[in-house]
Amino acid sequence: MANRIALIVGISAYPNIPLANPVNDANDMASILTNFDFDTIVRTDCNLATLDDALDEFESKLNAYEAGLFFFAGHGLQIGGANYLVMTDTENTSKRRAQRTSVNLDNVLSIMNSSSASISIVILDACRNNPWHRGWDRDLDNRGLAPIFAPKGTIIGYATSPGETASDGVGRNGTYTGALLARITEKDRPIEVIFKKVRNDVAAATNGEQTTWEHTSLSGEFYFDVSVATAAGGYSPEACADDNFEALPGSLAATTIRALKSLNWYTQNPAIDALSPQSVEPMTSDELFVIGRNVLQSAEGSAGSAVDFIIHAPERMQRWQPFKRKALYDGILFEIFFKSDGTLRDEIKGRLFDEVFANRNVMTESFDFITDCLNQAGRKMFVPPNQNRRLDVTISVDSLGESDSMTGLWIGGQNVITVDESRNPLHPSETYQLLTPAQLTAQLSQLLAVPLSQLEIGFQPALRGENVSCPLGIAVQD
Repeated sequence: MANRIALIVGISAYPNIPLANPVNDANDMASILTNFDFDTIVRTDCNLATLDDALDEFESKLNAYEAGLFFFAGHGLQIGGANYLVMTDTENTSKRRAQRTSVNLDNVLSIMNSSSASISIVILDACRNNPWHRGWDRDLDNRGLAPIFAPKGTIIGYATSPGETASDGVGRNGTYTGALLARITEKDRPIEVIFKKVRNDVAAATNGEQTTWEHTSLSGEFYFDVSVATAAGGYSPEACADDNFEALPGSLAATTIRALKSLNWYTQNPAIDALSPQSVEPMTSDELFVIGRNVLQSAEGSAGSAVDFIIHAPERMQRWQPFKRKALYDGILFEIFFKSDGTLRDEIKGRLFDEVFANRNVMTESFDFITDCLNQAGRKMFVPPNQNRRLDVTISVDSLGESDSMTGLWIGGQNVITVDESRNPLHPSETYQLLTPAQLTAQLSQLLAVPLSQLEIGFQPALRGENVSCPLGIAVQD
């Protein structure tokens, strides 16, 4: 279940005063936020009753989420120091009627502030001129929206500074929302940093005529998008993409990481042998996480000490502080599934897959961590890493030819593989290989990311000989 929810509103179809961008702004914002694990409620070109119903839905659901976001693009105005969001049926004959038929922004803030959500975000691309001011009282303030002071745990973003106005955009999106859409896709940026970057982008786009503004009372940090290890374990973005990681210059951690990256056994092995309760004492979680990644990398390259460390990791780290032991093993597991830029591997790094997973019952917190990482990354697992259950797999074969040929891989009544015959472009005719059942099982363990000890393989019908003909380009279906 998503841990964030957003109510997103965009109104373009105002009678006599239409706007070009708000519906696009709302739909594009909803699309991005859905990708960032938000449940979304979207309303476009709506009247007051429709938005009231949406606010009721938002209020009823908000307590189940850690963070709530309200986004509005359209006409907004201030009357008597209070801010109102204009609906398609807002009446414009007087201030009183406009107040009665618009949405008072204070009511939205009250809904969010009274919920148990720890973070509230309000984004207002609604600082356009009041189009009706000339027909109302002379003292009506026509300078955009009034300032709002954010309740505890809230951040409010305006398209312009309080009391100023902004025009509708000339492209698909408004100037403010367009800049925001571009910036919130940046991974591992706190929301305050995102808003600062947006402010600079908007100033550049308007030649300094429009200045965005925020008011915040956030006590913690909020990210729209984070690296999976940052989300699951609190490791820094640089540690997740460890090519960018730099340990403290001259420190033992820096020396160790440099040695492990050397691709030289004579440098790697002594560095691993030197890891001890005393040597890791000054090292941070990020440093140990990166060391763990490079221990696995060294083991993949057959560095003997790295292989031995992984096999005997619980004993080797028995006297370490628990959080240091976890950080290093988190790194080992992360390296199996994620590339050096922090994104998922197409194929796991699995030379020591079974040896790493043999420590699952001891390193339980690390296996919970990697399971969370894979969930964050959207990787579907037939058996989550933190579960020790068996997986029953049936391989269907065609036994009509000279040899048994694999035709499908069945799990839970579904064929879960496809065959990509382009995997052998140099020899297009060589699209199959002969394997023993043991060799095939080993390949499937890597493909399905399930340890050999947890795989139960059967053939239907039973094999006639000692080998089975298998496609070279097997891929698991999404």
